Amino acid sequence: MLAGAGCSSNPGAQPAPKAGSVHVTRSGEETFVSVQEAEAEPLNPVCVAYCDRLASCWHARPNNNELMMTRDEIVKRCNAEQAACHTPTTDMLCCSEITDCYDFNRCIAQSRDHVMSCDRFRAPK
Repeated sequence: MLAGAGCSSNPGAQPAPKAGSVHVTRSGEETFVSVQEAEAEPLNPVCVAYCDRLASCWHARPNNNELMMTRDEIVKRCNAEQAACHTPTTDMLCCSEITDCYDFNRCIAQSRDHVMSCDRFRAPK
């Protein structure tokens, strides 16, 4: 039976970090810092749309050396590059609102990695 689990006889032991906390550990002359986020960013629907559009327009990408990738492989790779779409909306992700592959690819080439809303792509009311 593990009645003593959770207790430590090591006076230098630190408790496990709580969600949303920073944990500092020292070992000799080295210091290790770990940050534990309280909650992951929510799923970004603009990013999901971007990965889907990228997969649709993959074969129209300029200088594309990976033409043999399947749609699922492209979406999987995009998700990996975009932290499973738990990222803020950036200029590049806003390109997902463009349906023409040529224009979509041109948009990606001209976009910058700035957090922004996609209002510039929406028609005025």
